[in-house]
Amino acid sequence: MSSAPRIPLPTQDIDVVRPPDTVRIVLYNTSHESLYFMTGTIKVEIDDHSVPSLGLNRYVQLFLEPGRHRLHLEHWDLLVFDNEYSINFMGSDVFMEVYCAPTSTRFRRVDSLPPNFTAHYLPAVKNPYQWATDDS
Repeated sequence: MSSAPRIPLPTQDIDVVRPPDTVRIVLYNTSHESLYFMTGTIKVEIDDHSVPSLGLNRYVQLFLEPGRHRLHLEHWDLLVFDNEYSINFMGSDVFMEVYCAPTSTRFRRVDSLPPNFTAHYLPAVKNPYQWATDDS
């Protein structure tokens, strides 16, 4: 998954205005901290483009075209558990919990972000410009 081109990141400020003709996608890692404290980082790709990996209690915000997209989630815990989903991003905002399970990496769509979201979850990348230009 690491060799895929990177999706450019917008500001990670959750309150930013959504650009016209896009869907705001917020993915956040809700894996159980005591079970996955060493293996809870989730690698993410959308349509064969890399998104920053989501450590425990980390999130990423994207603005994508509405419609059907391919979501690939992966985590490592003795073995690699990777799962691919076809998902339809419609409306103005899509909020998704991503999490590690014993034999898979899953997601759950939710209606809204949890209360005090930015107090509990941190951006996966502090500097979106660095994400786009970093070759490491």
